[in-house]
Amino acid sequence: MTITTSEVEVEDARKLLGFFNEPGGYTPGGFSSALIEAMLRADQTNLALLRVVYPSLGLAVHLYKNVPGGLDQLTELVNSHP
Repeated sequence: MTITTSEVEVEDARKLLGFFNEPGGYTPGGFSSALIEAMLRADQTNLALLRVVYPSLGLAVHLYKNVPGGLDQLTELVNSHP
């Protein structure tokens, strides 16, 4: 199964990029930062549970954590929506 950014909202990609101070992102607010940190710390089971409530952001974090080139895919998504 190929996982792509097609289900990631651009704003969520921007939040994740900003969390890591990557170009194209912006610093997420306090709740979003805490949520991203929780997702980054979560094992696969708990990340899947968080993705039920936050599907777009959860997929963005999954791409970052588990897919080679995932950060590049997120950067491309953001760059294609200036």
